[in-house]
Amino acid sequence: MNKRTNLLTVLAFAFASTACQPPAQQMASSTLSDEAVAAIGDTSQTFVQTYLAGDWTAVVAMLTEDAVWMPPNQPAREGRVNIQEWLSLQTVTDFEVTILETGGRDGFAYPRGSFSITFTVEGLAGSVSDTGKYVEIWKKELDDSWLIDQIIWNSDLPLAAPKPEPEPEPESEDEAEVADEV
Repeated sequence: MNKRTNLLTVLAFAFASTACQPPAQQMASSTLSDEAVAAIGDTSQTFVQTYLAGDWTAVVAMLTEDAVWMPPNQPAREGRVNIQEWLSLQTVTDFEVTILETGGRDGFAYPRGSFSITFTVEGLAGSVSDTGKYVEIWKKELDDSWLIDQIIWNSDLPLAAPKPEPEPEPESEDEAEVADEV
């Protein structure tokens, strides 16, 4: 191909990709309305109250059917049934959420915020307190309600120091003698 043909090909692709984009005016109108942001904020506070009450059926009702729950340092839980099963192992005594910002468009919203929580887990001694940050992806349903589809969070607390590994036992008397000499 010659330079002119290459230039025409590039221009044709550039024009085609630009033609596929909605006008800037249309793009701006598809951002979240103030009413949508308020509805998400209200539903988020209901989520916190039902979480504190341990009403796991009500909590998962605020999720899409195939929601993904991504706790830190654990495998993701997918679907309402698996998420409810995971939730049922805990008792929450304190839980606060602050939405720092909510963006979105075209039927999706993504709140970002901070949290603090204190809970116990069935089978473990003592309670756990944590603070951290989260991001959620919400989907607008056909009835204009908003449901959480994805949630991921992580802690602001530093990781615990690893426990020192125990020294291996000597395999023979000779190794034991060498270890004693050192």
